[in-house]
Amino acid sequence: MPKPGFTNLRPSTANSITSPIGSERSSSPVSYRSPSPAAIALPSSTAGSQKVVQAQSSKTSEEEVIYKDARTGVEWAEGLWGWEPRWTRLPKLDDIERVCREALDLAPEDACTVTFHASGSFNRVYLVKYEKGKMASQCIMRIALPVEPGNKTECEVTTMRFVSEHTSIPVPRVIAFNDDDDNEIGFEWILMEFLPGTSLYKRWHKISLEQKAYVTEQIATFHSQLFQLEFKGVGTLRPRSKGTKGPKPGALVALDYFRGDHFDYEVPRGPFRTSHDWVKSKLQVQEIDQTKGSQNNIDEEMRDDAKYRLLAVKELKWLLPKVLAEVMHPTERTVLWHDDLHEQNILIDDNGKVTGILDWELAFAAPIWLATKFPSFLRGHVREQRPDSGSRHGASYKSDDPYWEKVEDHEKTQLRKVYVSKMATLWPEYSTLARHSELKNDLVDAVIKLDTSFPADVTRILQWVDNISLADFTRFRIIISSGYGKSDDDIDPMFRKHDPVEKDMDESDSEIDAGFLSSEEEDESVDGGDEDENKSFKVDDDDQEVVETREDEAQLDNATVPAPTTAIPEAPPVPPMVSILAFAALVVFASFFV
Repeated sequence: MPKPGFTNLRPSTANSITSPIGSERSSSPVSYRSPSPAAIALPSSTAGSQKVVQAQSSKTSEEEVIYKDARTGVEWAEGLWGWEPRWTRLPKLDDIERVCREALDLAPEDACTVTFHASGSFNRVYLVKYEKGKMASQCIMRIALPVEPGNKTECEVTTMRFVSEHTSIPVPRVIAFNDDDDNEIGFEWILMEFLPGTSLYKRWHKISLEQKAYVTEQIATFHSQLFQLEFKGVGTLRPRSKGTKGPKPGALVALDYFRGDHFDYEVPRGPFRTSHDWVKSKLQVQEIDQTKGSQNNIDEEMRDDAKYRLLAVKELKWLLPKVLAEVMHPTERTVLWHDDLHEQNILIDDNGKVTGILDWELAFAAPIWLATKFPSFLRGHVREQRPDSGSRHGASYKSDDPYWEKVEDHEKTQLRKVYVSKMATLWPEYSTLARHSELKNDLVDAVIKLDTSFPADVTRILQWVDNISLADFTRFRIIISSGYGKSDDDIDPMFRKHDPVEKDMDESDSEIDAGFLSSEEEDESVDGGDEDENKSFKVDDDDQEVVETREDEAQLDNATVPAPTTAIPEAPPVPPMVSILAFAALVVFASFFV
């Protein structure tokens, strides 16, 4: 039965979907980018194996689509999940050494060697070993692809320095940097301190669960520090002008806006006054993508797929202003959020002490509700019971053994409880705020999923929107996981009111619910109203009690996703290559349950 007030929330998908958000006028003083004059269509290569284009266009299975524009040193190849960056030339070691010598003020007789260390999506990292006088030392040279020329490097340096000055989070000290390519190396670069430690990724299967819990508690402590440092508006941190104090959010440096031909899309890029404007901009990017795909692909099935995704974009645009307020005064409060905090970006020592948090290039001032999500390294499937080791007792980790993936799922399920408990101690409002943020985070997850999903997932996105229109607030992760086995897989645990002082609470009360949770509360605004904008974010005491409906584990294991009340348009046929990849993915997934 729909909740009163929601009965006529939206027209049925089966009837018509003609309700995009009204005016395209933005309520924020945001940055736009005009198309680059150098982004031109170039002829195919002489070999005929590549086609260089200005934007995503028609292609055959024998051609590889390459995109180039004014950003020198990088080109973009069209892959399964969109544009993928490539270096068109590599930095030279001799050039790096000369720049390092100058930045480190080394004498000609001082030793200095540069070796390739690692590479990421948009960077190449070099280890610099040098001697100054009789003192031997080392540092890191991080050279960036010009995916967001000037802005990305400047913002990353600004963010790292801000974090270093205002928190106890161990971040690399910036020695020197150059935020344009007018230098000997020919690329933007940052010379930074070398931090000791080993990545949590390499140590994960070698340390105990207790040590992992210790790492988790430290990350929660770091997050609680960041959450006390508030900004106004959504955007990437940029230095303020002279005479003012501290950085402020500016235009977003994000994959949505600089990947391939997205760099030339005329869409708002921030800073955004509200969460609504930010999510609306993300949807505008996808709308441009799918509109082009529905018109330009020579493959009819690919055109149909793009049209189907465009339908989902319009549905999400319809839902957006009902979940996030279009108008907000004063400007929405935000906190610095590192959304790429996976195991490879966390360094630890032999005792589990965190010695470094890396890769701040895409961190940004995000809505407080977004920052209630779990850090990346804790996300995964829910598994309360540790899997039976069988004959593996005492055996060492093997990457190709599904048993160890189940062990990792079980451990992360327990570690998420540790994280919530620590956050509840350091920031009492966290659990309540997280409960009130579920629908907002589900909306963002749906927008992200739409850009990286198979057609069947698009159907589930449409189903989720239909459910919301009928006041059925089944979590998006339950809906999206319904096609991959048990309905509780890949669901972040729910948040319940937590008393860290009560040690002997009943297991059913202390366990973080991983199942379906249907809140009967209306989403309440967390805007600070007309209060002093410099005050810390606060949730009213009346909001501390959270009403929950819990399904027991037996019911949860047999849970099914409710069928959509309104008809969902049939998904278009899956293109052959996508079918093969989808089948391979299902085979891998099936191995989890063997």
